[in-house]
Amino acid sequence: MSTESTPSESGRFTVNGDLFLPEELRSELSRQYSGLIEKSDLSALARRYPIVAVGDMVCHTFISAGVVPKIIVFDLKTQRGNIPPEWIDEFMSVPGAQLKVRSPPAVLSKELWDTLVMAWSFPGASKIQVEGEEDLAGLASIYLMKGAIIVYGLPGKGMTGIVSGPQTMGVALDILKRMRQVSP
Repeated sequence: MSTESTPSESGRFTVNGDLFLPEELRSELSRQYSGLIEKSDLSALARRYPIVAVGDMVCHTFISAGVVPKIIVFDLKTQRGNIPPEWIDEFMSVPGAQLKVRSPPAVLSKELWDTLVMAWSFPGASKIQVEGEEDLAGLASIYLMKGAIIVYGLPGKGMTGIVSGPQTMGVALDILKRMRQVSP
């Protein structure tokens, strides 16, 4: 059975196995593609778009501002260190489905991909706790969640966001297609 990622019969990209981010693509994902988002912008963003918050600091910033994203994705770490214990309680108090997945560093696991698809289809909010690293959830969300804004952190700079639409979905798809298959 193949674990290759390919366009499906409907033309949608599907993930049939884990995808590994090669070193040569890392700089593409660490670039700033749009302006920084301030905490004062969060309520206005929430009125305009469903929000997918990726990263513990980003999730904390939204929740502490009283804005509950459609989906929060976190790994209980910030800049590779543990988050404050009160953040865990804060994340768990967000209403909605609570999902837990594994996705190693530099890997977009099939489990994370499938969980993002499921969370997007839920009518309410969802929180996804990743054992490993959640960074690539942003890339998958840009491709999967048309009409949402995916907000993620830029270490040392702040938060930025990308609205998922035809152009940004195409850029995400290009990167996804260049990722390497990881044997199961």
